[in-house]
Amino acid sequence: MSSGAAPSLAAERWARARRHAVLGVALAGVVATAAQSWRWFVAYHRNVVDDALISMVYARRLATGDGLVFNPGERVEGYTNFLWTLTMAPVYWLSRLFSGDFVEWCVATSILVSALDVALVVVIGRRLWGDRVLPIIAAVGLCVLDNSYTVWAMMALESHYVALWALATLAVWTSELRHRALLTGLCLAAVPMARPDGALFVGAFALSEGLHALAPLLRRDRALARRRLGALLLAGSVAALLFGAYFAWKWRYYGWPFPNTYYLKLGSSRFDGLVRGIGYVKTFVEERGELPLVAVLALPFVRNPTVRTLALWVPAHVAYVAKIGGDFYPGHRFLVQLIPALALLTGHALFGFGDFLRRPRVALWVARAHARAALASLSALYVAGGLGQLWQLGLSKGPYALEIRAWRHKVDEQRRYMSWLAERSNPDDYMCTGDIGSAGLYAKLRVIDYYGVIDAFVAHQDNPSLGRGKAGHEKMADVGYVLSRRPKYIKWGYLPGIFWNDGYYFDTSIPLDVGMPGLWVRDDLRGRGKVDEAASFRFSAQPYAGWTATGNAFEVWPTNRPAPGQMPISYAEGFFVSSFHPVLGDRATGTLKSAPFPLTGDRLLLMIAGGHDPDNLRVSLLVDGDRRFSETGARSETFGRREWDVSALRGRQAELEIVDHVDGNWGHILVDEVVQWVADAGKGG
Repeated sequence: MSSGAAPSLAAERWARARRHAVLGVALAGVVATAAQSWRWFVAYHRNVVDDALISMVYARRLATGDGLVFNPGERVEGYTNFLWTLTMAPVYWLSRLFSGDFVEWCVATSILVSALDVALVVVIGRRLWGDRVLPIIAAVGLCVLDNSYTVWAMMALESHYVALWALATLAVWTSELRHRALLTGLCLAAVPMARPDGALFVGAFALSEGLHALAPLLRRDRALARRRLGALLLAGSVAALLFGAYFAWKWRYYGWPFPNTYYLKLGSSRFDGLVRGIGYVKTFVEERGELPLVAVLALPFVRNPTVRTLALWVPAHVAYVAKIGGDFYPGHRFLVQLIPALALLTGHALFGFGDFLRRPRVALWVARAHARAALASLSALYVAGGLGQLWQLGLSKGPYALEIRAWRHKVDEQRRYMSWLAERSNPDDYMCTGDIGSAGLYAKLRVIDYYGVIDAFVAHQDNPSLGRGKAGHEKMADVGYVLSRRPKYIKWGYLPGIFWNDGYYFDTSIPLDVGMPGLWVRDDLRGRGKVDEAASFRFSAQPYAGWTATGNAFEVWPTNRPAPGQMPISYAEGFFVSSFHPVLGDRATGTLKSAPFPLTGDRLLLMIAGGHDPDNLRVSLLVDGDRRFSETGARSETFGRREWDVSALRGRQAELEIVDHVDGNWGHILVDEVVQWVADAGKGG
């Protein structure tokens, strides 16, 4: 072997080792992204945020033949991620085919997309930097270790999908594919179809590549300029044709040019969200230890059209997000799609620094100072330190801390609540709520959206102070509008007011583990019958003959106010029975039994509150000494209505028995308004 062959062989081995290292980093990044995102999904108790569920409802409606709607028959564009929603429609059928959970399948799809983003970062990075390992490690690490990137990957929303099509555009355009212009046009059209603000990327790409195409004219190379412009015009024409067709269909289908959320969040005579938006961008940078600012160091290298596209897109999108006031979710969802772009710019800044060190004069100085190894070590330490800080800040200030840990139990409760409601409701029933995604997906209900995301009437109202409150929660449905639509259910905590006089009753017979005191339910008995007052108990201060008490829980009854030490009581009207003793409180026990009374109605309706123990803390209906019906409280001092069907017992004598055999916490029961409802002839019970 000649003496010149040895260095050549060593160089080849070194190049192969670097290629393998880059591929190893790419594979590790893809696997780590998927694994970490799934870990967050499990930590979130296999839930996603409600906004993701909204898109899933649209996808399910589309897959089952109702069209791209939330409520069947109501065409409102309550999503801003058309292509992502379209993608989830076949995912729904696949989940059904393999007996899987639709939400989990959507999450898996979203995580796959986020992993593909990392792979595309490596593909684009290699075209920019060759097999330089440090820039690749930095770019991949900035994605994998970013808490927002991996958490929002499992939330099954569109941010990573937007990034996928943007990165695919760059990867295809810089490839040697035969039909790269045509394929680039397809990818370009997909970016704003995945999310409307993706148009900013399209603009950045067109400007950057337009400058690149025209650059040969400075050298009087018209042939090269013509070739570049021809390819760019073909890509642009394909994108314009596809997006134009989609936009025309959308406008015709929904009746408005922009998504309903545009009118909801930005539609105001005096919108001003800039202050809120600047704060949103500021915290995005701060929660990454100012690391995104390193991407600015790539600006000296914007002569590369790919780098220039990214350098134009990032500030344009940041300015747009600041202008619209950001978002209310933790983790800067509206900026997540920029993370791969920032990673590439940061990697390019490192690459540029390496190239700077290789310039003849600088390289001579480095070699003379024996500092090459030291500089390489310092660069590696800087990258490692920055990535470590990114990880730590993400855990303490990112969506893991502020969403997953803070809200996972509430989201669990919400899912249980809506799943319980699905078992007792009809899919044609309407519910007024702000948690429209879970109501539509888990409860399978139609929804009157309190916050107007899927309600054009609410979204098109004017709000002169729009932009100064909580993003996406500034326009709200008013009571008159909601009640005019007569929903079957009104979720507690949204629409303000007490709705007894509007034809609703408060139902507290909900599971204890859902974190809700009750639910307003439309009273469908109204107008179909009347109350038999003679056979009912509306408690007053007058004594009740024939009622017998044991123990000390009912020494003082009825009452019209909470006893000393008792929490405030809600929805009580006048006098009621309470086993909470004025002196002993919950320690008092005993029973209270009514005099016999005739059952004359079809339904026996009663109001109940207090502790929960079906056996030892209850109100029961006794017929011939047998307990036929029984109810207990819901660990709440809010009165709710319960209903017993006594039509089969009409004409029989009955007794009401109130029992308190519990002397611990919540060891009391409250009862009010035990009335008998009689159906009108021909209207049934």
